[in-house]
Amino acid sequence: MKLKTEIKLLLLIAFILSIGFSVINFISVSSYRSQLYQKVKSEADLYQVLLLYDLDIQLPKYFKLSATVPTDYKTWEILGKVKDHFLLLNVKELNREILRYAFFLFAWELPVLLLTIFVVYKATSLYLKRERESKEFVKLFFLLFTHKLGNFLSLDRLSIELLLQKYGNDRSLLRLKRSYELLEDDFKKSLNYMKAFEEEEEPEIVDVSAVLKDLLYKYHSYYPSRNLEVSLFPIRVKARKGDIESLLQLLVENAFKYSSSFVKVESAKTKKGFMLSILNDVGPASSGSGIGLKMAQFLASKLGWKMELYPQDERFLVELKFK
Repeated sequence: MKLKTEIKLLLLIAFILSIGFSVINFISVSSYRSQLYQKVKSEADLYQVLLLYDLDIQLPKYFKLSATVPTDYKTWEILGKVKDHFLLLNVKELNREILRYAFFLFAWELPVLLLTIFVVYKATSLYLKRERESKEFVKLFFLLFTHKLGNFLSLDRLSIELLLQKYGNDRSLLRLKRSYELLEDDFKKSLNYMKAFEEEEEPEIVDVSAVLKDLLYKYHSYYPSRNLEVSLFPIRVKARKGDIESLLQLLVENAFKYSSSFVKVESAKTKKGFMLSILNDVGPASSGSGIGLKMAQFLASKLGWKMELYPQDERFLVELKFK
């Protein structure tokens, strides 16, 4: 059964506060016990002097004079001897006093603990509720926009197919069809980006190299004039597959779109984990908005990966480092 974020946070805070209060209580009770025993020993020394002059002095309830050695060593502890009498300490009475102190300490701390957990829970619930509402609003707006865009693309694609049937494989129409195929692919990719932000997706074992190869061959079919070099060995990591697919698709698309003649992809083993490098030369359409790379950097950060860019005049290199 999956727990809500609020419940997980609540349990974590309760655990931390419980451990913290337990440590403080242990130190406090141990200190009180030590001080109490020192006080009792000091009183015992004083009473031993007074008992030398008068054995009929009224002793506190935790002291006792006995002419014989006690047989119940769990209850009585010998503190000294006065005129053939043993001065005994009632250990159980002392332990009861320590337990009373611990109980009152716990009775004061329990409301503080519960109140703190309640306040944190309410504040967290309010914050997460507002965050979910904002996220749902953005998602709804995005889905509305993509729905209209999808209908528009479907109608235009149908028109292109009809024109191709009427005029044959005209070069201009074929280029237009290819452009629409890329646009539709971007449209589907945008939907995948939205899925990447869903909280319900659980981490799984993902073969990064297999995902990357599929994307490389797919985009190579869109850009057959580019020379593709691939040198990858199997790399398996535990992560959300949607995030990895979205990140790699952004980088692969960027490499093919802005390259002139080649795209080269390699994997390597490092001291701290793995590294993927995507290298391409820079073609004439070398200036973009940079939004794709910013989204890629966001997804890499979300995965806990390190993404480094090395732009040059004639080449562009992207390195992904992860464990």
